[in-house]
Order: sequence, then C-alpha cells, then structure tokens
Amino acid sequence: MRFFKFLISLFLIPACIATVAGLMSQVFSLGGSHLLIYFIIGFVSYLILQTFLFTPLRIYILGHELTHALWSLAFGGKVKKLRVFKNRGEVQLTKVNFLITLAPYFFPFYTFLILAIYYSVNFFYPLKPLFSLLIFLIGFSWSFHLSLCFFSLRKEQSDLQKGGLFFSVVIIWLMNIIVLSLILGWTMIDFFSIREFFQVSYITTREIWKWLFSHGKELVIFIIDHLKKTS
Repeated sequence: MRFFKFLISLFLIPACIATVAGLMSQVFSLGGSHLLIYFIIGFVSYLILQTFLFTPLRIYILGHELTHALWSLAFGGKVKKLRVFKNRGEVQLTKVNFLITLAPYFFPFYTFLILAIYYSVNFFYPLKPLFSLLIFLIGFSWSFHLSLCFFSLRKEQSDLQKGGLFFSVVIIWLMNIIVLSLILGWTMIDFFSIREFFQVSYITTREIWKWLFSHGKELVIFIIDHLKKTS
C-alpha cells in the first residue's frame, strides 16, 4: 500500500505544479481589485501577530481536532471523545481514512467558520457593506491556517506518518491550492473564475506530462550518468 501511495504521489506532482499555475493565473486576474488588497492585508496581519505577539496554539489545536471530527462525521463516522490540552489534542473516531487524517492540514476550519457565519447572517440581514471585512478575515484566517500547519509539521506528526510522509505532503499541497481557489472563487465570483482555474490546471498538467513523456528517457539517462560520475 505504501508503494502504491508513493506511485500516486509521483503521478500527482505535475498536478501540484499545475494548480499553482492555475491559482496564479486567477490571482493576476484580480489585478487592481481592492479585494486582493484586503486579502493580503489580512494575511500579513496574522503573520505580524504570530511573529511579534503570540502563537494561538490552543485555538489551532481545537480547530485541528474539530476538523478531524467534522470530516469523520461527513464520512459516516462518530466522535467518541475530543480533548484539547495546552500543547496537544486528542480525538477518538469510529471511522478514519487518509482524508480524515490529513483534513486539518488542508481544510482551514476557522476560514469556513467565518464564511458560514457571514453567509448565515447575510441570508437574513444584508452584510454587503462588510464584505471587505470578510475578505480581510479570510486572508487573516488562511494565514493562521498555513502558519500553524507549518509550525505543527516541523514536529513529528503521526497524522503524516500513517499514510506515508511523501504521499501526505503531496496531498496537503494539492488540496490546499484547490481549497483556497474554491474559497476565492466563491467569495470573489466577479474576479476569480473557478472554471478557468481548473481549465488552466488541467492544460498545464497535460503539458507537463507531454514534456515528461517526450524528454523522460533523456532525463533518466542524465540522472544515471550523473550518479555514476558522483559515485
């Protein structure tokens, strides 16, 4: 199974590169939009908070464990126990798979919580004047998500070891780009096209595979020759 996951990871690397290209193509389309500015300000604001003030680790751990629980419930599982301590958390689930295990690393719990609150209130009371604040909070919460993910990944994480480190990193990379693109496309619908994001990602993935098939043999020979010279 680990070898099979390793092969899947290799197969997905071109898609990881392509989705970044797809995301950048849509970010550039935002251009001078003030919404992009609010997102960036929110993103940088959290970095300043964590760098110079404090790291809200317990809040992250709570969101981390709740994400495990939420995804387990989505797959038909049940939550038997959930506990949060100062530097760690614990959750017992009746159903686990690799998506449930890795979900906290690509599913920004607090970003989706903010979106749920905003659109729920907006359904009854229009919040359009606060839309720029929403974009700021998305940037802020996404920065929180990425920063604390990197913080936790620097330590040994059993979540990543269960499915294999290489496989886990590839899935986390790919899913983070897709989830961020879906959020931006959902909130900035007039500027960010989810359809075009997937089109560019697909076309770029196809072109990468074409290049690999046409130059793969030369690349393998080059690597083998290089290994022989250095051995």
